[in-house]
Amino acid sequence: MKCFFLYNKTLLLCLCLPVSGLLSCSGNKTSGRAGITSNPDSLEGKQVYLNPADGNTYSTSGAFETYGPEGGTTPKYGPAVLQKIILLTDEPTMERVISIDTLDSYFDADSNTLAAVFKDYKQEGDLLIQFTLYAGKQPLIIVANNGNFDTAILRHLDNALQRNCSYYRTRMDSCTYQAFYRIGTQAPASAAGNKPLQSLH
Repeated sequence: MKCFFLYNKTLLLCLCLPVSGLLSCSGNKTSGRAGITSNPDSLEGKQVYLNPADGNTYSTSGAFETYGPEGGTTPKYGPAVLQKIILLTDEPTMERVISIDTLDSYFDADSNTLAAVFKDYKQEGDLLIQFTLYAGKQPLIIVANNGNFDTAILRHLDNALQRNCSYYRTRMDSCTYQAFYRIGTQAPASAAGNKPLQSLH
């Protein structure tokens, strides 16, 4: 698993790229073993990611690693703060099917959509949004959450994402990425603790 950071204006993005295969998994499982996590916020050093959004397991013979600038980054605050981007498609495929500039514009659009949806929302929590992009059809979007989100706001988010992201496309084939957000005024800190994310779908 190779992970690296890209810079999107002042935003730091963690890109985690699997280098081995995809195995079937049947749900939001957690494990006490140090090499396994279902928490996208604690991928570094792990070998197995139990994806809470699609229920699949992503594994690597090495470990998830992260890299960043020497001074760190400035914390951001707001109704919805993007913490990291996790790429679930390998790096050579990503580079072939979609440009970094296009992905960057999608990340900006995603953040704008979430900021609008949660502008006046008083609760806090974590959201993991998985996007599978295709060349010839609308993206598949899956939302997993952890926090005190009511059904109405999650449905509003789902509808806004389906509407605002309907134009997302690859040049060819498909690719999948996840956007991990903290919702609430203290977004840079852990908003919802260590409870597992629950899929909306």
